[in-house]
Parts: sequence; structure tokens; C-alpha cells
Amino acid sequence: MRKFLIPFSCLLWGCSLQAQTLVSIGPEKISVAEFLSIYNKGDRVQTDKAKDLRNYLDLYINYRLKVLDARAQGMDKSQEFREELKGYRDRLASRYLLEREVSEKLVSEAYQRSLKIINVSHILIMCPPEASANDTLKAYERIALIRDKAVSGASFEELAAVYSEEPGSAQRKGYIGDFSVFQMVYPFETAAYNTPPGSVSQVVRTRFGYHLIKIHSVRPNPGRVETDQILIPSSGEAGDSTGKARAQEVHRLLTQGADFTVMAKQFSGRNDEMAVNIVPGQSDQVLEATAFALKNPGDISQPVKTQNGWHILRLTRLEPIPPFEVVKDKLRQRVAADERSVLGQDAFISRLKKEYNFKETEALTSNTALLNAKFEAGDKAGNDVLFTLSDKEVVLSDFLKFIVSKHAENQNTDLLYGDFVKEKLTEMEDQLLEKKYPEFRYLVDEYRNGILLFNISEQKLWTPAQADTAGLRKFYEEHTSDYSWKERAEARIYIGNSAEDLKKIRLMLDEKKSDQEIATIFNAGSPLNLVINSGVYERGSHMFVDRAKWQDNTDSDITVGNAFALVKISRVLPPIAKPFAQVEADVIADYQEYLEMQWLKGLKQKYPVEINQVELKKISR
Repeated sequence: MRKFLIPFSCLLWGCSLQAQTLVSIGPEKISVAEFLSIYNKGDRVQTDKAKDLRNYLDLYINYRLKVLDARAQGMDKSQEFREELKGYRDRLASRYLLEREVSEKLVSEAYQRSLKIINVSHILIMCPPEASANDTLKAYERIALIRDKAVSGASFEELAAVYSEEPGSAQRKGYIGDFSVFQMVYPFETAAYNTPPGSVSQVVRTRFGYHLIKIHSVRPNPGRVETDQILIPSSGEAGDSTGKARAQEVHRLLTQGADFTVMAKQFSGRNDEMAVNIVPGQSDQVLEATAFALKNPGDISQPVKTQNGWHILRLTRLEPIPPFEVVKDKLRQRVAADERSVLGQDAFISRLKKEYNFKETEALTSNTALLNAKFEAGDKAGNDVLFTLSDKEVVLSDFLKFIVSKHAENQNTDLLYGDFVKEKLTEMEDQLLEKKYPEFRYLVDEYRNGILLFNISEQKLWTPAQADTAGLRKFYEEHTSDYSWKERAEARIYIGNSAEDLKKIRLMLDEKKSDQEIATIFNAGSPLNLVINSGVYERGSHMFVDRAKWQDNTDSDITVGNAFALVKISRVLPPIAKPFAQVEADVIADYQEYLEMQWLKGLKQKYPVEINQVELKKISR
């Protein structure tokens, strides 16, 4: 079973918050700050804060009870647990240090770029980072020559078709299309945003090689569009005339007032597939153009064709780019995870040097020749002090061990020394993270508790529920009514466009015409004049069948909005228990829930829970 560990984001808290206990669980005391750091981890939609907070606190108490039980069983002492936690902690520390150093300038730049959509083409001459100096020069000279041709009036598209080395570029003539921030490598993105529309960029170096970028247009980013859709699959025939005709007929019915949701369910299938979010540069270009052409909620598009079929979109909401203050934290995380974050590393090292009172033995560290001479003379275990960090001495032998660990004995000493200083400064900061930053300590605690929660849940819930076949069967037999079919009906449904259609269908059925014959007659002019479905329907599962008279061999005329249906019920099936094999997954889930309730009941007796109502009231305001 896969582990889902949730890193909770948090805030900086003052001493007063950290000192106030919100809840005691047996021997454990949980502060207001610790709880709120988790409660505030994401956007919360709430109409009653006090009720929402109390419900969340109840869930949190159950979570901490389970973790306490895991520790009581010594699960946090195993070697496997310690290694797993260390791995999480090391990765978290690396990301955390980066995120703290991401400059406001980079975050602001990312936001400003997110406000625009750029449409571009490009030409790529491949040149990997490890290419030789000679090959690199040849690649640069080639792209520079191509740029000269482009700015002299040659067609950029034709140049891309002839010279670009990107796979597929010849067919596309270098065309990329729309993009915005974070969708391209940072040097490419920067060059594109700094080049005026209609112009060709200067030569751009990325890890892929050398690029030229042609800016076709720059336009405001409208944000994202939320739509509902009716998707009519392609018929598969040449030209897809049947699919097109059906889509046009659905659109006609919609313009005449047919209910969009009813039509979507009838022609697209499941309701939960109706919503489609459209984001510029990330969605099908046809759907994007169609969605953003809609102006007001409720507007319906003409049918449009993609490789998936024919789409009809209905606008539900246009969501513009949020204000900077709303998205800056998410942007900071994106910047930290992006290659542009390296721009903040120099500031990071400078800050640490001041904070840890970094002092070099300049007579040694500024003299590369002297350092090399000491190495060559065999002074490799020497105690010459290179620098001090908070009065802790770092000596020459430490530097040598670093070089050996990197297998870099023949590399540039100056560059290696710079990397060595960075590593030592980062190590010291890493060792003090939990002490210096409460929010980091909360993050590590949540990872620790997440691992323990998984392990104890596996032991107490998941494995027993899967393995205890006798317990499962007994639970099923004691709750058979929960795993039964409701009343069901065997029915055929004829969906037409009017009450008159239903009369005609009845006459044809009386004449013993088959469903195929009836459909052929009705759909001669339009493939949507009549839709026929049949099957076994459980009560509450179908809008037409639910409204029919539930009796053997009965017919019912049903009207829902502008849809008219004749429902023929041939047989009504009484409620009956579903076979165990058919509902086993549901039984296992319910049995796990039962085991969990019993487990928590015992834990609350073992570890009494006391809530500080005064503090709870304060944070509920």
C-alpha cells in the first residue's frame, strides 16, 4: 500500500502561542501554535469557523491518539523507521533552505510573467552542457548565422523547417504556441518575456542547446475558465458526418431550451465527467479558443471538433489571475523548485557567513599555490585552519576529505574550495533548523507522525481487515441490509422530443415493430429524434425510470423539462442482498471503519483527552 504523507505548511509563532496548551492527550501536550500550524495549512471553506475548527480538532485528536499508540509500541525506535525519517528530513531540509532564500524579486517576476501569455516559435541547435569547447563554438556560430538571416528578412518559419534540430520542428516550422511562466526552462522564458512582439530574440543558451525565439504575440492572461461540456465521441467514419450531425442536433435542442445537464447525461455519459477546466497554454487549443470566446456564465458554444470527439461547452465561471498576495506563497514554492532558484544561493551563503561569523585564514585560502604545495608535499592530515564557523575550526584535512569524496583530485582548487565552504555553511544551518525555525520543526514532526500513522494503521486496520476472513464474513452477515439492492426495474426507455412522439411510439409498439425499426423511422431526419435505452435500473438511479409507475408490465409517459420519455417496465425486482463476492471491497472498507472505532474507543480510555476550552474559544473567534 502506498504511503501518503502530508507536509503541513505553517506560520511563525510567538512564544505566547507556543506556551499555551490547547489539548492534552495522556502525557502529551499540544500547543495552540502546533495545532494552528496544521489547521491553517490550506484554504478552508467554512460558514461557521467555531464548528469547523472543533470538527477538525476532533479529527486531529484521533490522529494523535494513533501516533501515541505507535510510539508506545516502539515503532519509532526501529532502524527502518529512523532511516525513512532521515530520508524525508534531508529532502525537506534541502527544499526548506531553498524556499527561505528565494528572493522577493524572483517571486514578483514570476507573478508579473503569469499575467501574460506569449505565443512563440523557435529554432534549436542542440548542444548539451557537456559538449566540448570546439563543439560549443560550432553550435553558437551556426545559430548566430541563422539569426543574421532571420533579422535580415528571411522567413523564420522556413529557417526553422530547414535548420532547427528539435524533433518534429520541420513539420511545425518551429511553432510552439502559447506558454506562460514555469512552462519553459528559465533562460528560454526570460528571453521570450524580454523580446518585443514581432522580433527575434538574441541567442539563448539552455541545457538543450542554443535557441532563437520568434515572438508572435503577447496578450493578457485571462486566467482559467470553468466549463461544463457535452462530449459526443467521434463515429470513426471518414469525415465523422454522423458525430457532427448528432452534435449539431444537440446544440439545436440546447438553443431551444433543453436542459444542459440532462443532455450531457444522455449523450456524454457520467455527470461527474461534465466539468472541464481550461487553462491557456495547458489545454487543447481548440477548446481554449472556444471557452475563452464565451462571455457570460450560461453561454453555450457551437460544437467544436478535437481528437476526442465533438464538444459543446457551457461557461460556468471565469477565474482571473488572483492578486499577488493570494498566490505569493505558492509562487515561492514554485520558484524554489525551479532552476531559477540558484540565483538566490549567493545571497543565502552571504547571510550564513555573517550569521555564523565566518572567518578565513586568508594567508592560506587566498594562496592557491600554497594550498597545492601542501597537498603535493603530503601535508594531507595537517591541522592548518582554513576558516572558522561560530568559533568551530575547519582545517585543511577536512578540505582534502571533501575533495576525495567528490572524486575531484584533478579539478580546479579555487572552485572546489568555494563548494566546500558552501557545504560546511549549509551543514551548520541544517543542524540548527529545528531550533531556529519552529515551522520547520512542525513539518518534521508531521512527517514523523505520518510514517508512524501509516505503520500503526497497517498493523491495526488494513492487514486485519484483509486477512480476517471469518471476521469479514461475520460483519457482512450482521449488516446484510447495508449490502442489498434496492427495488429494481427491468425497463426500456424511449426518449423523444414531444408528447406526440410518444403517441407514435406506442402505436408502432402496438404494431409489433422492433426497437430498431422504430429508431430507423424516427431518426431518418435527425439522429437525435429518438434515443432508446434498456436495462435494469435501481430506484434513485435514473430520472425517467424513477418517475414511472413501478409495476410489472406497465407503461408511463414522463416529462422532464423539454425531454419526453415513454418508460416500459416489464418486471419489478424486490430488494435482495448482494452476494458477498460482489460487495467484498465495500465490506472491507466498512469493517476497517468498525475496527477503527473500536481502536479509538480503547485509546481514549487509555489516554484521557482534555481540551482547554478557554484557548479553543479564543482561536474560534
